[in-house]
Amino acid sequence: MKNSTVLCHVILRDHRRTEEMITRLTQQFTISEIDRMVVYADAVSVAGILQSLEFFPVASEKRLVIVRNIEAIARNDWPKLLDYLSHPYEHVCLILTGESASVPLTRFTSGPSPGAGQTPEAELFSAVYSGRRLNLSEALNLFHKCLEKKEESFPLLLSAVEIHLRKRTFRERKDLRFLRQSLLRLHQLDLALKTGRLTPEAGLELFLAYLLV
Repeated sequence: MKNSTVLCHVILRDHRRTEEMITRLTQQFTISEIDRMVVYADAVSVAGILQSLEFFPVASEKRLVIVRNIEAIARNDWPKLLDYLSHPYEHVCLILTGESASVPLTRFTSGPSPGAGQTPEAELFSAVYSGRRLNLSEALNLFHKCLEKKEESFPLLLSAVEIHLRKRTFRERKDLRFLRQSLLRLHQLDLALKTGRLTPEAGLELFLAYLLV
C-alpha cells in the first residue's frame, strides 16, 4: 500500500493539478518522452490500459502513464483497475484523471471534491469532458472567462480544445484527416500566440469556438 500513494494518483476536475503532477513526477523520476504515454479511457479498454502498464521503461527510472477521461470507465470495469491501484508496479507512475468516477476513489484521489467551486479553467474542462456539443454562445462565454487571465490560460485553452477534438473524432467516427487537420491548425495557433503574431482578441475566441463546437 505504501507504493500506491507514490506511484498512483487519481485527480478529478482539476487540470492544473494534473499538469503539475505530471511535471513533478517527470522531474522526480527523470522520465524521458519515450517513457511517457497518454491513454484515453473512452478509446481504450481497461484491459488495454492494464496491458500498457506492463512495459518497462526504456531510458528512464520509471514510465509515466496518464489515463484521461476516466469518467468513461463503466462501474463493472473498475475492479481490476482498483486491484492494480492497490498493488501497482514499481516501474510505473500512473495518473488517472477526468471529471468523475463511477466508483469511490477517496483513498487515491487528490484535488477538489465534487460540488466545489470551479475556476474558469475547470468550468471549461467540465464542459469539454461532458461529451455534449457546446453551442457558440456557451463556448465564447467560457473562453471569455479564461482569457481574462490572458497568457496564463492559453495552454489550458489549447489542451481543452485538443481533448475535445480527439473525443469528437472517436464519438462521431470522423475521418482521421479531420483530427490531423484540426490539430495542425491548433498547433499553428499555438505558434502564433507564442511568437506574438496573435493576441487574445475576439478573433482568437472565434477561432477556438469554430474548432470546439
